[in-house]
Amino acid sequence: MKKLFLKILLVYSIGWFVILPVYARAGGGNGGDSGSSSGNGYSYYEYHDYSNGSSSSHIDSIILVGVGGFLLFGGIMNAFNKNKQNVVKSHMWEKAQQVDAFWDEHILSDKISKSYFTIQQAWSDQNIQLLKLYLTPSLWKEWELKIQNQIDKGERNLLTDVALLDFSITDILLEEESFYVYIKGKMNDRTIDKNNQVIEFHDQEFIEYWKFKRVDENILLDEIRQKDEYIAL
Repeated sequence: MKKLFLKILLVYSIGWFVILPVYARAGGGNGGDSGSSSGNGYSYYEYHDYSNGSSSSHIDSIILVGVGGFLLFGGIMNAFNKNKQNVVKSHMWEKAQQVDAFWDEHILSDKISKSYFTIQQAWSDQNIQLLKLYLTPSLWKEWELKIQNQIDKGERNLLTDVALLDFSITDILLEEESFYVYIKGKMNDRTIDKNNQVIEFHDQEFIEYWKFKRVDENILLDEIRQKDEYIAL
């Protein structure tokens, strides 16, 4: 049984790296313990199966073929879905660019990158006035209250080593003149008190979806959704 488990694990591991995006989350799963002993006086013995191994070999082969087929099917579906997304995205940009030259992917990418870093720094510095230039009035009012609450408690959300690992525009809402952006980032995210003591710390990668609104030729952040809160339109 242990050999069968190792075979399945090997096939699954190869399929994972070939088919799925590599997130390098090593050691994500473990098999059960093969056995343990303790000093409580009880004896431990290992069970051995002395039955004919040919039928077991056939079962092993069937299971391995099944696992391999499942991974192959998953890879085909993943490639199909990715191609479908690329086609939809291409049509999205074509439609937007027919409406207005504002919808230029390269120009918007520069604006998104600048907004991301400026907003993170302004939040970290509790610079409410700078945020006013990058947020819609409704979101700015919401963040103003949050920052004022931090100040009243003598706290600060200090962000350092801010990185924008990846981003892309996922949806364009022409009627609203707004769009959603997939954001993958990383930073040292610390909350400190008035004595500069760290009371909370995070440094993991994160995925968010930022909604920007167009105002003339500028973009203003209107909403931030977490990964599990976003549904593609």
